[in-house]
Amino acid sequence: IVYAETGRKPEALKLFQQIYESRKRDGSDYEISTAGNNLAFFYVTEEKYKLAIPLFLESLEAAHRAKAPRLTMQRYEILSECYEALDNYKEAYKYRKLFGEMKDSIFNLETVKQLNELTEKFGAEKKEKQILELQKNNAESKLKEEETKRENQRNTIIFGSVIALVL
Repeated sequence: IVYAETGRKPEALKLFQQIYESRKRDGSDYEISTAGNNLAFFYVTEEKYKLAIPLFLESLEAAHRAKAPRLTMQRYEILSECYEALDNYKEAYKYRKLFGEMKDSIFNLETVKQLNELTEKFGAEKKEKQILELQKNNAESKLKEEETKRENQRNTIIFGSVIALVL
């Protein structure tokens, strides 16, 4: 990437190709997808979309196999842009639509996950609040019970004193 950004494009292309071939031989699907994507992006920067598209398609397949929805979504988006640059609007639309569906799906999954976390957190807070309230009620009950005992003792002493005085 540094070679490509500093104008040493032949060296960059050679390295991107070597890394991609290496990952295809002994890398995980995630690594294959990433390496293919990097090489394809190099071609995009050179406006060689016809060379980039097959690499993005291979990268997309590897992302599917890796079960990497974010990578898949990114591949759909860049494929749409490549086809649009080639004035192939039918394919551009197809991949833009897939991108939108994947983006919505990921957003929905993340929203559900956050909602579950908040519900769990709220449930825990609610339970904690209930426990504190029960503890407070329990303490109040104990105070009332002690007060009732003291009042009963006082009444017993008064009643006993009255009976002793009468006798």
